Amino acid sequence: MLKTSIVIIIIVIAGVGYWIYQSAMTPEQVKNFDECIAKGYLILESYPRQCKTPDNEIFTEIIPSIEPEPIGPDTEVFTEPPELEESFCGESTRGECLIDSDCFQGGCSGELCQSKKEEAITTPCVFRECFNKETYGMQCKCVNEQCQWYEYPAQ
Repeated sequence: MLKTSIVIIIIVIAGVGYWIYQSAMTPEQVKNFDECIAKGYLILESYPRQCKTPDNEIFTEIIPSIEPEPIGPDTEVFTEPPELEESFCGESTRGECLIDSDCFQGGCSGELCQSKKEEAITTPCVFRECFNKETYGMQCKCVNEQCQWYEYPAQ
């Protein structure tokens, strides 16, 4: 009788211990993007942002829509194009190259000139007019064995 009681007590203690262990090892259920971020899970580089849980569930950030203000009789309307910034503002990594095809235009807004031998660089998706290579007559080329922006001659 004593042996049976001891075995039952050991089984109960082992079961409770296993249940506590499993509870501690199971991640808490995430229900939305904000909870996923708060838990410190992986944030994917996308727009809108996405958060991925360890069990591969993905939550997408909800971006509130911005309604444009209606144009009324007192609203200023600009019909002239915006002035260009003083100069091209793209960046060059000056990565190693031998020929122009070793270089590529990268970054979310196409503002980087980098080598194919380098790992692609992720940049914020913000477009500025000074990134527009055609407006400023720029090309991503191999110059002196370095990938860099190069101003091609006006025709």
